Amino acid sequence: MIRFLQAVVSVAAWAAIGFWTACWSILIFLVYINRGWLDPQHRRIHRMAAFWGRALVAIAPGCSVEVIRREHLPAGTPVILMANHQSYVDIPVLYWLRCPFRWMADAGLFRIPFFGWAMGMAG
Repeated sequence: MIRFLQAVVSVAAWAAIGFWTACWSILIFLVYINRGWLDPQHRRIHRMAAFWGRALVAIAPGCSVEVIRREHLPAGTPVILMANHQSYVDIPVLYWLRCPFRWMADAGLFRIPFFGWAMGMAG
């Protein structure tokens, strides 16, 4: 019975994550078409995506984040962040660093409805 309840909670959490991602992507799109021209560096979009990522990690079942050696990130200097894809939440976890960054991703990811479009709009 406990395993069944864990499975139900996990399915519900992942459904909420999918719903959250779709809704947030639409919101990012609306902000982009209304205000994107005012913010050529896409800082507002990045902050919105960061909120999405932190919230997603907060509701992901069995996920916790510990950032170590954050002090080694140079302030005001570009850095390369690389996710090793050991889990489904490693991309949203990058937002926990709270530093501006841009994506480099496979071209096919940008064709995913809503999610890929939001990535493109975020720069």
